[in-house]
Amino acid sequence: VGPGVSNTAAGGADLIRMQSAVLSAVAAVVFKSRPGSISDRVARSCLDTGREFLFSRDNLVREASARVLGATLEAVGDSDDAFTVMRELVLDICGDEASTFSTGSTVGKNGNGRGEEDVIIKHGKLLACNSILSIKWGTQLMASKDISDPTVALLRRRAKDKNEVIRACYD
Repeated sequence: VGPGVSNTAAGGADLIRMQSAVLSAVAAVVFKSRPGSISDRVARSCLDTGREFLFSRDNLVREASARVLGATLEAVGDSDDAFTVMRELVLDICGDEASTFSTGSTVGKNGNGRGEEDVIIKHGKLLACNSILSIKWGTQLMASKDISDPTVALLRRRAKDKNEVIRACYD
């Protein structure tokens, strides 16, 4: 991971700060890039990185990861790319809700992983939803009933969620 980072609690905090900073930097660079300056390979890598960290244990890493997704789709994506990411990652139309992340990356306090895992998944999806709908393709996405109906249903469910972290996404 880098020199000076250990497996201790302080080292873990350093790792989280570093992940968050790197993801934020990637989002800023991609967002401010000149048109045509980002290759398809780099764009795919950015989207993959955004997906990989969207369900991190840390809130700041999830937020930065969602910004990477939005910035990449804004800078180099088109409406089809945004539609695909929204369907597969946020709305999970192609599979079950847990299929978009590694179950080894999140473990709940009770040992079975479900409590904290559910909050992480919900929070990550809401952050990605906000990031994707905020880009230039957001209006076009919401004009499609295939996206708008499930998105509105998702937002209504999450607005009533018992967990304040989930409800805080609406502030």
